[in-house]
Amino acid sequence: METYLNHTESKNGGDAKKGELARKKILWAARQIFSRQPYHAASLRMIAKEGGFDHPLIRYYFPTKADLFKAVVAEVVGEFTE
Repeated sequence: METYLNHTESKNGGDAKKGELARKKILWAARQIFSRQPYHAASLRMIAKEGGFDHPLIRYYFPTKADLFKAVVAEVVGEFTE
């Protein structure tokens, strides 16, 4: 039983790391597109193409384009205030 729990914990930890990596990749790609395109012209498909992943992945982490934009702005402001 203990072996199963340890295996599950390490597996979930790996999933969390993969999830964080995917989120960072999305944010990076979004920053690139939002820096070149106005908000209304930028699309999730453009962001996905920039990042080299399928656009439905964005919706998994950010349900709307506005949510993604807010996360990008929060990241930029956080870097600025450091």
